[in-house]
Amino acid sequence: FLTVELMDYRDIPKCGQTFDRIVSVGMVEHVGRDNYQLFMDCAKAVLKPGGLFLLHFISALKEHPGDPWIKKYIFLAVSFRACGKCFPVRRRTVFTRWTWKI
Repeated sequence: FLTVELMDYRDIPKCGQTFDRIVSVGMVEHVGRDNYQLFMDCAKAVLKPGGLFLLHFISALKEHPGDPWIKKYIFLAVSFRACGKCFPVRRRTVFTRWTWKI
């Protein structure tokens, strides 16, 4: 059984539900660096013990501002964070394993 709801990630902890699985595809690019930890905390708040949180995001080996075309048409005002810069957030939250394909 699958239910899909459109809502702001900051409102999810207020919904009164917990989840066995959470999937986030391409969300990190849009919440902004200042909100990475808040985003992770919101997911952790509603994830059941032993649950699975799949986080998919675009990163790079080195920090860079991104391609001008991509910034104009896909990711407005986004710079791609280096993979290593995301790890400190990960260690304080719910992740235990990463798989990287480069």
